Amino acid sequence: MRRLIVRLLVATDGRQDGKRVPLVLLVKDLVTASWDLPGGEVPEGEALPDAAARLLEQQTGLALPLARALTFDQTWGGTFSGTGETLTVVLDAGHVGKERARTLAALPDQVGTMPPVKWAPLSESLPPHLQHAVVFAARGGLAVPVLVNGESDMERMEQKAQRPPA
Repeated sequence: MRRLIVRLLVATDGRQDGKRVPLVLLVKDLVTASWDLPGGEVPEGEALPDAAARLLEQQTGLALPLARALTFDQTWGGTFSGTGETLTVVLDAGHVGKERARTLAALPDQVGTMPPVKWAPLSESLPPHLQHAVVFAARGGLAVPVLVNGESDMERMEQKAQRPPA
């Protein structure tokens, strides 16, 4: 069975050892106690951008436009492990300012239903092979638009915004 996982890269500016470094948002998995990019499994029948936006808002309270895929990672399941093939898609959820980043970090303490979050350097948030792909795509502007039935997510959002209220 094939699984589709979406992860979302939310960035902010930070400082480490006196140098300016990009930081990415991580969410703590309460079951495994590990830290990962926000996201999760995309249920069958739900569009990838819709699932991504829903997961990001549920886990962090952020409602951000998701328009580009930064990288894809296909892993094969093992016969003995009982896991099937997994396709992980990392989407660009954009950049948030310092004040919003501080507010976001404190939000789980204020809203008991959200998992803990933290800001960390990219080197602590992704496996090395994904780090390279994400940095290359983000810096070079070579990210791939996310399409659903041939339409980009940005086009779908613009169409929704132009519709008169029901």
